Amino acid sequence: MDNKKNKLLIYGATGYTGKIIAARAKELNIDFEIAGREPYKTRKLAEELAVGYHTFDVDTEYAWEKALQDKTVLINAAGPFQFTARQAMKACLKAGVHYLDISAELDTYRLGRSLDREARDAGIQLISGAGLFVSYDAFGGASFKIGGRTSIPESRFPTLRRFLQRFGIKQQEHR
Repeated sequence: MDNKKNKLLIYGATGYTGKIIAARAKELNIDFEIAGREPYKTRKLAEELAVGYHTFDVDTEYAWEKALQDKTVLINAAGPFQFTARQAMKACLKAGVHYLDISAELDTYRLGRSLDREARDAGIQLISGAGLFVSYDAFGGASFKIGGRTSIPESRFPTLRRFLQRFGIKQQEHR
């Protein structure tokens, strides 16, 4: 994997959770771009966040190649994942980009597991079902309520920022 890569791509950024993740990435001053299938929504959100963007259908291989060119990590927030995960994971394998999604779909977990050898050979990780910690951090709380009681303190739970730091993506200096 190219060590000069240091940027995050959020695919599905115009959806509910994608917007939350993108807003949190902006708040953390992370170098990122967004991508999505709908040109108007994607461009509008990119302008609001002042970030680069890509608009393409999930089945467009050359668009994935271009969008992942200088990226280290892809967050796939575009569900249903049965229609997006395979294409995104395959593109990440080809580009040498770490993949994570916010899925809670069993078949997506199985897909990631079936591609584990290829991921190891490519030097990347395919992480499906990361939605809990990505969403948790995006909502910004040090804890949240589960069944009426507060649970999962920040010190025991990886945040989006700490996760991305594992892959060399750090906060940018304020300009």
